Amino acid sequence: KVVSQGLQRVREAARRDSSLRFTCLLHHVTVELLREAYKALNPKAAPGVDGMTWSEYGKGLEERLRDLYGRVHRGGYRAQPSKRTYIYKDDGRLRPLGIAALEDKIVQMAVVWVLQAIYEEDFLGFSYGFRPGRSQHNALDAVWVAIVQRKVSWVLDADIRGFFGSMVHEWMIKFVEHRIGDKRIVRLIQKWLKAGVSEDGEWSSTVVGTPQGATVSPLLANIYLHYVLDLWVEAWRKRHARGEVYIVRYADDFVMGFTHICVRRRKDGRFTVRRKTIAKRLRRKVKEVTRELKRIRHSPVPEQGKWLRSVITGYYNYHAVPGNFQALNRFRKLLACAWLQALRRRSQKGKKLTWARMQKLLKTWFPRAQILHPYPNQRLCVINSR
Repeated sequence: KVVSQGLQRVREAARRDSSLRFTCLLHHVTVELLREAYKALNPKAAPGVDGMTWSEYGKGLEERLRDLYGRVHRGGYRAQPSKRTYIYKDDGRLRPLGIAALEDKIVQMAVVWVLQAIYEEDFLGFSYGFRPGRSQHNALDAVWVAIVQRKVSWVLDADIRGFFGSMVHEWMIKFVEHRIGDKRIVRLIQKWLKAGVSEDGEWSSTVVGTPQGATVSPLLANIYLHYVLDLWVEAWRKRHARGEVYIVRYADDFVMGFTHICVRRRKDGRFTVRRKTIAKRLRRKVKEVTRELKRIRHSPVPEQGKWLRSVITGYYNYHAVPGNFQALNRFRKLLACAWLQALRRRSQKGKKLTWARMQKLLKTWFPRAQILHPYPNQRLCVINSR
């Protein structure tokens, strides 16, 4: 993304003075920044209530961006309601998501980049969610180091139920105004918070919360929790804690994607932490790939193989952490069996496909399971906690 000299100066000022309020920020939202924000969006994302797709907006992009820039700076920009949709959670319940209109996504992305120049200097080191240069793996590494290498006897795993849908708007704005004195930026945030949602063509207002799925929501969530949780925990453990206290926060949740298993090492009898893919998620991913294989089973074999290789590579990139080799190998074998069944159902000739012949296809298209991520203490040492 574009990091202008102006934003770099904002970052340096935020670093020097943690109480400074920034009264002139909107001028950093330029046509150039809006263009970079557009490019950073997912081209395949579903459209919002405006029905505008990424590719359609790209036709006459410069003219559209200049018009958008003008509306933002003269106060004529109007936020549109989020389009309500639902996805299934791990427990079978539905999670509501809000799909923003394309221009709202562009402006939100640009404003997020401006605000990050300030808040990345404020956020504490144990906050990992939705921050540049930090990931779920970094949060898990911090948990590993705390349990294995520090004096930790108890672990509290917690999440805030319905957090994104329950943030109080008035408090959100108060927290923002601790650092942001530019009323134009504050008004933009208020517009997004109060834009409402559209479900099946029916509009409803939003008096609390911010839509999960909106570009600006993760940053607003981190700002809210910075003041409500992080600063309180930091002050409590400095003033009142009798022993060592470690906290790792990833947005409103903690462990994501892995089960933490505490076992004794064979050699020295000390505790360690093993991470392995949650079995339910592994099965769900295999079912998802199997359904797609049924749909494309008549496509050319090299085309199927190329797609499967990308699926496996993506899976390894996330899940290939130390101690998770067996789950990686199991995932590879399950996909191999699913592909074999799909190829056998292509035709009568396909039924004769043997496992020995299948091995040649796997050797060509299936990457072997291997650990790609370093051990937690090796990776965590490059992140300086504050």
